[in-house]
Amino acid sequence: MKIQIIGLPGSGKTTLIKKYLERRKSNLDKPDPLNIKYYSLGADGGQNKAEKIMRYAHRTIILETACGVAYTNSEIIKLEIPTKRRREQYLRRENLKEFTEKMIQYESLLESQMLPAKYTVSTEEAFFNILDKLLSKASPSIQAPPISTKEKREVIK
Repeated sequence: MKIQIIGLPGSGKTTLIKKYLERRKSNLDKPDPLNIKYYSLGADGGQNKAEKIMRYAHRTIILETACGVAYTNSEIIKLEIPTKRRREQYLRRENLKEFTEKMIQYESLLESQMLPAKYTVSTEEAFFNILDKLLSKASPSIQAPPISTKEKREVIK
C-alpha cells in the first residue's frame, strides 16, 4: 500500500505522521507486520526520487510531499488547516517574523500543483482515523485502538 500525505508547508504533515507512527508502534505487541517506511520529500525537488519510491517500493510506504506524485496505485490524503494557523506554524519553524508576498505567491503555486486528494482532513483525529482505515486494508488482522487511549492493539483472530 502506498499512501501520500500532501499539504502546504506548515500544515503539520511531518508532526502528525511521526506522531501516528510512534503511536502505532507503541500500540503493537509485536513488530509491525506492515513494516511501514516513511519518506519526507521537500517541495523544492525530489520529484524524481518520489516517483522512484512510488514505483519500486514493495512495502507499505507513507510519502510526504507538498503536492503529491502522480501514481495510480496510491491513496492521497490532504492535510488542510486554517491559513492563519498554518502560516504561524511555518514562521515559527523557519524562525521568520512575517509572511511575505513572495511566500503567498509560492503557496498559491504549490496549491495549484497539488494532486486531487481522495481524503481531506483538518484534525489529528481525522488524520489518524483515515490512516488506520487505509492501513487496516493492507493488514486486516490489526484492529486500530481508539484514538484517545494508549491501550495495546488487539490482534483479531
